[in-house]
This record gives sequence, structure tokens and C-alpha cells, in this order.
Amino acid sequence: YRNAHLIYNPNAGRLRRNPQLIPRMLRALEEGGHHVTLRPTTAPQHATELAVSCVAGCADLILAAGGDGTINEVVNG
Repeated sequence: YRNAHLIYNPNAGRLRRNPQLIPRMLRALEEGGHHVTLRPTTAPQHATELAVSCVAGCADLILAAGGDGTINEVVNG
């Protein structure tokens, strides 16, 4: 994928406890030949806005990381 986006909630428990998780995921994806743009959320409902923006920008792939709320917001976007 050349236009992939990773929408994530930096305040999600697991991501907050393991700050190297996102950089490790990014590295693994890039090593697989994918170009990934990181899209951190900053407020409630922001993941929905980001997902809508990614779709409008013709994203090849949208990935989500966070809790149930973040995943739900991305799916609804």
C-alpha cells in the first residue's frame, strides 16, 4: 500500500504504557514496503474525522489502533 494511514489514540492504555508500540508497527509496515502516515487522535470523535479525511484522500488502507472507542470511531468514519 502506498497511501496507508494508521489512526491511533495515543492515550489508549496499551499504547500509553508501551510508547514504542506505534514506532514498531510503523517500522514493520515500512519494511514490508508500505508507506504509512501516522494520524494520532487528539479528542473524542477525532478518529471519525480522520477516517473521513483518509477516505476522501483515496487511502489504500486505513489501520486503527486504540481501544474499542477508537476502533468504533474509525469504522463509522
